[in-house]
Amino acid sequence: MKTLKNDVETQDYASLLAESHDLASQIYDPEPIPDRRLITLVALGQCGLICLLFIYCGPLIRLLDPTAGVLDIGIISSYLFTLLVVDTFVVAAWLLMRLIRDLFTLNEMPCLDIRYQVGSFWGLLLLFVGVFVVLL
Repeated sequence: MKTLKNDVETQDYASLLAESHDLASQIYDPEPIPDRRLITLVALGQCGLICLLFIYCGPLIRLLDPTAGVLDIGIISSYLFTLLVVDTFVVAAWLLMRLIRDLFTLNEMPCLDIRYQVGSFWGLLLLFVGVFVVLL
């Protein structure tokens, strides 16, 4: 029975590293990214579905519960409106980041790349805080 020490002594160190790299890449290889168009369509479809739920929440609630009052419909529609606005802003920010992602991958100096990323992060954070302040 060979030990690891004997294997290292008998094999070339570079070939051992290459084999271990191949083995690690087989084990830890992440799943392939699905088609980005499909992800975009799912995100936009989600916004559209929430918008339709918001528009037709009154008749849907009356269909499920004929004794539902105006207050019930108003409360549920306000929750759906909040969900619609937050989801729309999240999808818009995500699509904006996909649009300008190519700027980050240019062969620029790392300090400029970090400035772009930090600036876009704080811009998106201010956008989200603004959305929540408007909703209050």
